[in-house]
Amino acid sequence: MFLPRLLDKELPFRSGRAVADPVEERRLLYVGITRARRHLYLSWPTEPRSKPSPFLSELGVGMASDGPPSTPSRARAPVAAPGRGPLFDRLREWRRRRAQTDGVPAYVVFHDATLASIAEERPMSRAALATISGVGPAKLERYADEVLEVVAETP
Repeated sequence: MFLPRLLDKELPFRSGRAVADPVEERRLLYVGITRARRHLYLSWPTEPRSKPSPFLSELGVGMASDGPPSTPSRARAPVAAPGRGPLFDRLREWRRRRAQTDGVPAYVVFHDATLASIAEERPMSRAALATISGVGPAKLERYADEVLEVVAETP
């Protein structure tokens, strides 16, 4: 799915005569993002005359102050070999149960590398969880509360 031209004054829409409700436009962007089945491409021009949509910074994507577009903070190098600690093991057990409940393979919930990153970083908030590679807006919405509970309960 492609969502092109995510620019300020276009998303959210502003003109001399009309101002769109940013809450409604944020909701519509969320709907567009969550409709992607396999791949999602967001784009915006990098010319000096235009600025990216402010909603991109809420997603962790945007422009660096003096250069090319910055990458999402969760685009760090993947964890090569997941450690076998108690938190990682509890996250894998949670993932197995959740995958069974949802009727999907475990990797659809989260890959091992994502679980390893969660175990390593021990996020305590949705914002911290959102910075981890493999945790996008849809998975954050679907699994954040359960994952944060597992993290908080594991010493």
